[in-house]
Amino acid sequence: MNTMTCFKVVFPEVFPQLASREAGEEARRFLRKKMKEHECLVFDLANKNLTPSFVDSSLAVLMSEVGYDVFKQKVKFDNANETTKILIKKTFSERKK
Repeated sequence: MNTMTCFKVVFPEVFPQLASREAGEEARRFLRKKMKEHECLVFDLANKNLTPSFVDSSLAVLMSEVGYDVFKQKVKFDNANETTKILIKKTFSERKK
C-alpha cells in the first residue's frame, strides 16, 4: 500500500452519525463505492467512538462482502482510539466465523 495513493475518508466529516445500524448501512454503501473507485482507502476515525451497531453494519459487513484479504489489502485505519480498535477487531472476528 505504500506506493499507492489512497483515498482518505474522515469518518466524522463524511458520516455525521456514527452510532446506528442505519447510518452504518449508508456508510457501507458509500465505502463500497469508494473501494471500487480507488486502489486503497484510509479510514480516518478522528479518535471518535463508534458503536457496535455502526461498526457491524458498515465495516464488518463490508469486510464480509469483499473478503477479509481484499479488505485488509485495500483499507488502512488512522486515528482509531483503543476502544474503537478493540471493537473493530472483535466485530470482524465475529463476522469471519
